[in-house]
Amino acid sequence: MKNAKPLYHRVEDMAPGKGKRMTLKLAPGRYVLICNRPGHYSMGLHTSLVVTP
Repeated sequence: MKNAKPLYHRVEDMAPGKGKRMTLKLAPGRYVLICNRPGHYSMGLHTSLVVTP
């Protein structure tokens, strides 16, 4: 499967150790969730998400 166009969604800032909820309608596939604050990606603030039908 080819990579689709990137999907960008901005979430409000969160305090350390806190979380937020959001609902997305995603097609089946593999997605990568990242924090794009300076230095956060390299500190491990990224994960993958697999959506199955």
